[in-house]
Amino acid sequence: MGELALNTLDKVPVTERNFSTFTLGLTEKSYQKILKELAHFRRKIIALATNEDEVERVYELNLQLFPLTTKLNKRETRDAE
Repeated sequence: MGELALNTLDKVPVTERNFSTFTLGLTEKSYQKILKELAHFRRKIIALATNEDEVERVYELNLQLFPLTTKLNKRETRDAE
């Protein structure tokens, strides 16, 4: 799916696609809360999409949340400040 997304950069006009990204520092507690929100969001998107009787186009929606670092200990966090 990532490759398909990259291919749209030259082939699909900006007005017909939406890309966003951000990097977060999280605790395990925040991470678990975000997972619950993502599950709720997916259910809401599916409900919106299936509410229509017709389909005009097929879209791909990707949501990824993955660590970029190993788990940091408190000392590493303080040293980075």
